[in-house]
Amino acid sequence: MSAEFDSLRNQIKKIDKELVRLLCQRMQVSLTLGQLKKQRNIPIVDETRELEVISYVLSLSHTPIDSKILEDLFSHIIRVCREAQIKLFSQEKEDDRRHERQCYGKPN
Repeated sequence: MSAEFDSLRNQIKKIDKELVRLLCQRMQVSLTLGQLKKQRNIPIVDETRELEVISYVLSLSHTPIDSKILEDLFSHIIRVCREAQIKLFSQEKEDDRRHERQCYGKPN
């Protein structure tokens, strides 16, 4: 391969690294938001908000990326974050039940 190929592939590699960093950051914020939802007894799923996010992302796109691809990508990101929030809630509920059994001698 040529130096031009290598240079472009290195650029993609750097972009991928940044994308992973940003996705991890988004997930962390999403989990923190999930904690807040739990504290305030707010449902995890908010379809109106999810549609607002998709609409916002599509409004940012003035690129050659097809809007359907962008919509699918962000729908998947939102779904993964939602599932992580649900998993976090489930783990906390199980931890609460385990703690109750240990503290109060309730059967499994």
